[in-house]
Amino acid sequence: MDLFSRSWTALRAAVEDLSDEDMERPSGCTGWLVRDLVCHLVIDAQDVLI
Repeated sequence: MDLFSRSWTALRAAVEDLSDEDMERPSGCTGWLVRDLVCHLVIDAQDVLI
């Protein structure tokens, strides 16, 4: 759980200052917006907790 906690903290730090405009920009993944990628990571994190 320590690794999960550190990863979650790092993700939150990486996205906490993103604006709505930032979230609507293309990510480095073809066809995905930044918003899509963040949601994907959050859903994966939730799966770990279940």
